[in-house]
Amino acid sequence: MPLPREHGAWVMLYAPLLTAIIVYRVDAILAALLVGLATAAFFAQNALGLLLRERGDARTWRWLIVCCVLVLGATMILWVAGHGRVLLLGVPAIVLLSWQGLKRRWTRRQIDHSLLNEMLTVSVLGMGAPAAHIVATRSITLDSWVLWLAFSLYFFGSVLFVKMMVGAARDASPPPLRWRRGGISLIYHLLIMLLLLFGLLMPDTDTMLLQGLIAFLPAMLRAGVGWWQLSMGQPALRRLGFMELAVAIWFSAWVGVGGSGWLPGSSG
Repeated sequence: MPLPREHGAWVMLYAPLLTAIIVYRVDAILAALLVGLATAAFFAQNALGLLLRERGDARTWRWLIVCCVLVLGATMILWVAGHGRVLLLGVPAIVLLSWQGLKRRWTRRQIDHSLLNEMLTVSVLGMGAPAAHIVATRSITLDSWVLWLAFSLYFFGSVLFVKMMVGAARDASPPPLRWRRGGISLIYHLLIMLLLLFGLLMPDTDTMLLQGLIAFLPAMLRAGVGWWQLSMGQPALRRLGFMELAVAIWFSAWVGVGGSGWLPGSSG
């Protein structure tokens, strides 16, 4: 079974989708359809990537066909059920997949780790959040993108942090490495924190900003501590994945539980 090996991508796919399903109280059957559609599409793109690189076999083809059938089936059910609007979110995913497929064919690399590609991937993987809102409300509005924006900003920071840590671990030069490897990540997280704090100082501040600050706080602390530790030498990466998962769970849980009362379209 050609499962995607990028563990971070799994979190980026399911965290926004499952959180939005909880917040927007999506019907169980429709929620299962959304999860099934997202999962099948996720697996299909991985199988297609292997085939484009000529690394697949007959089993990869079978897996791709099964996943495509599941995607088409879920798509048809959503269409018949009157949720055709949500299918518009597949357009950016198809565009990104086409671009990535061409690059895989040219370079024979399964994953493009450029910053641009990873940022675009984060944006597309987070489409489950607006999909859940659209299914729950049967409309596409600016409110559909609130959770998507929050998760995109969070995972943008996660990408920058992981790149900082991995880059520093591979750098054999002596410390300090802080600004050379970690400046962008630190500045990004400081900017998010300052924007949230500035919003809290404004009159008639919405509690959404305070809860957003609490949700982002562990990620900000992680980025600051990680940046500081670079001055002590090369970082250890053994626990990096577990730490990222824990911080993502905190963010998702806070948004899912605390956000049910203030996110547009929720019924908390």
